[in-house]
Amino acid sequence: MKRVLYFIQLPPPIHGAAMTNELVFNSTCINTDIEKRLIRIKYSQNLSAINKFSLKKVLKYTQFFFKFSYELVFYRPNLVYYSIPPTGKGLYKDLPFVLVLKLLKVKPLYHLHGKGISQNVSKSKFIKNIHRWVYSNAVIVHLSLSLLELEIKKLNLRNSDLHVVNNGIIPIEKDFTKINHSELDLNDDILFLSNLRISKGILFALEILNKLLESNKKVKLNIVGDFRDVSTRNKVMDYIKLNNIENNVIFYGALYGNKKFEVLAKTSFLLYPSFNDAYPLVLLESLQLGIPIVASNQGAIPEIVNDEVGYVFKTGDLSAAINLCEQMLNKTIAEKQHMSRECKYYFETNFTNTIFEKNMKQVINAALNEYIN
Repeated sequence: MKRVLYFIQLPPPIHGAAMTNELVFNSTCINTDIEKRLIRIKYSQNLSAINKFSLKKVLKYTQFFFKFSYELVFYRPNLVYYSIPPTGKGLYKDLPFVLVLKLLKVKPLYHLHGKGISQNVSKSKFIKNIHRWVYSNAVIVHLSLSLLELEIKKLNLRNSDLHVVNNGIIPIEKDFTKINHSELDLNDDILFLSNLRISKGILFALEILNKLLESNKKVKLNIVGDFRDVSTRNKVMDYIKLNNIENNVIFYGALYGNKKFEVLAKTSFLLYPSFNDAYPLVLLESLQLGIPIVASNQGAIPEIVNDEVGYVFKTGDLSAAINLCEQMLNKTIAEKQHMSRECKYYFETNFTNTIFEKNMKQVINAALNEYIN
């Protein structure tokens, strides 16, 4: 039987990469006829601790390294499914794991969940050579064609198989259509759903709200997510107080499962003005509930959001973002209902877990068959 070692992050903490890894690891479709083992990469209990140094993390890193080496030597997997950080400090931290893979000639499947390679490799030839060394002789799965073209193909890799597999999510079981219909079609509620960081556009979203209020006093911004640091919280609260928009901002904190979907289903549209993103799963969650999207053109977002289901603006373009939000709010009931139906259909035909698992299974099976034979 073909052997696969999963070297991955799993929830908690909850973030896009961990959720996708969990979907792959637990998939009956993908893992049929595969003997699998798991090394769960976990350095932090929550998102706020991810980038913070501690001696406990150093100890865990050492334990992961020896366990990883042991499994490669004695388990001898045919393939290692590895959710490697694509670049930056995370990648450099993982170089010893990559070295062991290459020394023992075990083929990795790198499933990339982020971006930034093209920006980093432009800094020096040495950095570019590190990335070329890491990603050569590997199976690489990226989130979208544009990211693959921008981030990977320019590295001129040796003996690597390149694939694109769009993310998918498990459709929700509860029916929220009774919430999102008729009397709610005229609401002016906008949703911001993300970790509350400057890079995710929380202050930018408040600037948009402040401008929208000049012509529409009923607009409200519903904010779902946790602050990652005190500094961001203070900046957000200061902006709200300074501009006297307290009555138009509603904080829910972090919500999960049906509680999150209940808030999402009651909103007019999702505002996602991120300054740094690759393939946010919240967009797929929005689509499945029939909620249109206004988002920045980060990463693969332009490949997810088309004109039938929302609008995309250039990252940081406040004027364009305001204009598109106004267009969304000013739609007629018939236009809103049509766009809602398009969102649901688009999700069902492109972004379900069934479609994702089928595509990922093809990639993994092809890799196993090639490297076993």
